[in-house]
Amino acid sequence: MAKPIFITRVPLSALEEMGADKLTQINKDLQTQLHDYHVLLMVDNRVDTAKFECFNVEHLDAITVSEMREQIINAIDQLK
Repeated sequence: MAKPIFITRVPLSALEEMGADKLTQINKDLQTQLHDYHVLLMVDNRVDTAKFECFNVEHLDAITVSEMREQIINAIDQLK
């Protein structure tokens, strides 16, 4: 059975106030505490406060790595 994905989105201000090292440590701590989950921490300039999401990959359609790469590149390009 695949692990669910736990995502924490924090605003850009969190990176500016706490710094990358502190956010990295928070992510490592979450990975330790939530060992039954894949844990991601993302800086997201579209949120004003921390947001938490959980996805169960069994409920998502499978995609290839190249499709995923293309989707990520397109999303990054839209942010520019």
